Amino acid sequence: MKCTECNSEMTLKTTNVDYPIAGLKLVLIGLHTPTCKKCGNKAIAIPAIKNLHTLVARIIIDEIPRPTGEQIKFFRKFMGMTQETFHSYFTQEKPNAETVSRWENGQNKPADTIIFLIKKMVEEFIIKQNREYEALITEISHEISLKDDIRPMTTIDFITRLNTLKANKYPDKVRVKYTGTAYAMLA
Repeated sequence: MKCTECNSEMTLKTTNVDYPIAGLKLVLIGLHTPTCKKCGNKAIAIPAIKNLHTLVARIIIDEIPRPTGEQIKFFRKFMGMTQETFHSYFTQEKPNAETVSRWENGQNKPADTIIFLIKKMVEEFIIKQNREYEALITEISHEISLKDDIRPMTTIDFITRLNTLKANKYPDKVRVKYTGTAYAMLA
């Protein structure tokens, strides 16, 4: 691969990449990144971006009681909605994109009931989106029980084995860990 800046040859390096999104500090750990030997330019491609965004949505729902305007905008875009369509879920009146714009820009805050409804709507979206992924976990869990000796496994052993099988069989899926200050995606 050639560098887009200086046209020199690029080599593959494993790096950690900061990925701030929706007010959260994420670190992508072990990302294979083509890096230019000459100028240091990096060609960053994030694997399984859809899964990463699902994780971000889940973190906001579970850990942030009142999402910010930036996070409301993330939710809307995550679900692929226009401002007008998004607003139509919360009103009997004519949908108004300006109201959602004011929420997203922090000029107005939606009522607590609207926040509750937004979170529930995103949860339902994730449930629909993840039915296939849940089937994958079941399948991999079954593989683990078939391949491993019949012996007790600690939770850490199970998660490690599960992550290994997922990485080998489904390379577009991602693994996650909490570092204490940020969530990290293991590519």
